Amino acid sequence: MTEVGAITGHKTLNILRRYTRLRADQISPKMERLALQSADNAPLEVQLAAVLKELRLLRQM
Repeated sequence: MTEVGAITGHKTLNILRRYTRLRADQISPKMERLALQSADNAPLEVQLAAVLKELRLLRQM
């Protein structure tokens, strides 16, 4: 979460949590896609980039 906060510009984890509105119906399909990516043995950098992209998309909603 520290890395995500650094990328999104949130100064503390509390602020990141406050302004991140996660919804189970949005997270579940994304976690399933991430699981499929990791099953393909994608490099960790690729997996992290996918997670960060999904988090940015969630922030825009």
